[in-house]
Amino acid sequence: MLKHPIIFPLLVNLLCHFTFGETKESFPFYESYLKDSDYKGFIDTANKFLEDNPEALEAPRLAYDLMMVGKVAGDVEIVKTATSLLLFNYTKSLPTLNYINSFEKGSKKLIELLKSKAEEGDLSKKDFAINYCRAILFIARSQGPEILKDKSLRLRIHLFAQKADLNDGLLASSKVLKEIEDDNSNFGKTVKILFNDDSNLTKIKELASISGQDAKFCTTFLLAQLSEKESKSEEIILFNISQLIFTKNPDSKKALELINSLGKDKSNSADIKILEAICHHFSDNTELAIQTLKQVSSSSKSEPDLKEMAESYADGLQFLDNRKSILADSIGKAFENLENETDAAYLKALFPSEQNSYIIHLGFNKKKQILEIQFYKNDTIQFAYRTTSTSSSILAKGSDQILEFATGGALPIPTVGITREIETGSFSYNFNLNFGSSFDQFQNEASKIMDNAYLSTAKGRSVLLSHILKKKVIWLGAAKTANGGTSFPIFSLSEQENKFSSSSITFDVKGNLSGLEVGSFKLSNLEFGSEEVFNNLPKWPAMPVNKKEKFDFSAFMSFLGEATKMIK
Repeated sequence: MLKHPIIFPLLVNLLCHFTFGETKESFPFYESYLKDSDYKGFIDTANKFLEDNPEALEAPRLAYDLMMVGKVAGDVEIVKTATSLLLFNYTKSLPTLNYINSFEKGSKKLIELLKSKAEEGDLSKKDFAINYCRAILFIARSQGPEILKDKSLRLRIHLFAQKADLNDGLLASSKVLKEIEDDNSNFGKTVKILFNDDSNLTKIKELASISGQDAKFCTTFLLAQLSEKESKSEEIILFNISQLIFTKNPDSKKALELINSLGKDKSNSADIKILEAICHHFSDNTELAIQTLKQVSSSSKSEPDLKEMAESYADGLQFLDNRKSILADSIGKAFENLENETDAAYLKALFPSEQNSYIIHLGFNKKKQILEIQFYKNDTIQFAYRTTSTSSSILAKGSDQILEFATGGALPIPTVGITREIETGSFSYNFNLNFGSSFDQFQNEASKIMDNAYLSTAKGRSVLLSHILKKKVIWLGAAKTANGGTSFPIFSLSEQENKFSSSSITFDVKGNLSGLEVGSFKLSNLEFGSEEVFNNLPKWPAMPVNKKEKFDFSAFMSFLGEATKMIK
């Protein structure tokens, strides 16, 4: 194999020149266009040539050129088109091999590309499934089978292999996936649903309750397998409307088309009119959305809960900009206060359930470098953990003694990421919990979170809030006075339950964040200040102490696992 990947497209280029340079004057060479920076001219001509001559010998080279020019021109859709042609239409060509070899073996970027290609294809067509599987086989055999270790990609391969009726050993995934279906993760739940004997319609409904890209893809795939009669049923139309609205990148135009396809009685019902109003708002026709919601709230035919929601949503949209501005200013003030030097922090969070009440206490003493976490069930301590720079302690569930170590323990270090996708303008949110042994690591990560532009700058906060309030079914109520401070009601519509719920964020008289309520979660106390703040933590029960030399990380992870189960 040639060691220098750049040789591949050059060879193909020369071949095309020698073979076609004299006879195919219509073939578009990018050199002729780029000398005048005519990117669009080349893209349009190349697309036309590939449409008219898909089987031409030089087509793979042109697809490669199209990809390169698309990248230079910043045309995302053209890049998508060109790479799909390379992978699925000209799989075994030299340009495709060069493109694949531009990725390192086992490259995460290549894996993510293949997963996105699965989502871009026509999932109803057997030909696409065949071409996708052939591309996977070609890549696995040229780069090695490392890419097949990714379980999410493996899931997509499994679905396509079934549809394509391909039984190649490399594509066999049933056994691998079967081993995961008992996992209580969203992925495990998704696999379990796929492998049960229910109808596709039933599976689609069950998958709707599971979050994550894997469940979403499986839903989309199964929808594409429905018969024409099933696809046109009212049940599926309503399901598709919800999918188009309650998604990362809502498609209000398509959702409105589906709403209009419903019968007159159904499209005029209160629940559907609310969905119609949402689509109008997402389409920047907020005035029409308000009018539609007021029709629902004033109609005697509307159910009381739907009338209440429509009235609340209309009010939120009517005063959207003003309330957003006030909330953004309050969040900004809270961040300014957090930047002030403080010696300690304390928070208390509640997780009530039908039978029990769970409480978390967390304290951080910056000056003395102490982190402490306590978990309670109905006012009875279940677990406790404390670490300093020189020692650590664990009180495990059901234990009659406290483990005390002569070394510092593990520090849970949360990482939070908020990024915006250039192509769609939507936001991605990432949260991970890592572990470190240094308080400097803990404080540095906290500083990174605080420095995120979408949290720390006025413009960033405005952009983030605008996106949330204009592309999600979330709205603000009128601010209220709370203990001398201000509380902002936040309402949202649940896709599954088709009813709205209320949350709130509260700031004290000094502008500090003092409370947060989301669903059953309630942050009831949040304090920053002198070391005395740390003393708000409850005292540990008096118990015998079992002293050990080295910190027991396995005991800590067991403590953390049990605590997580308790909260769930």
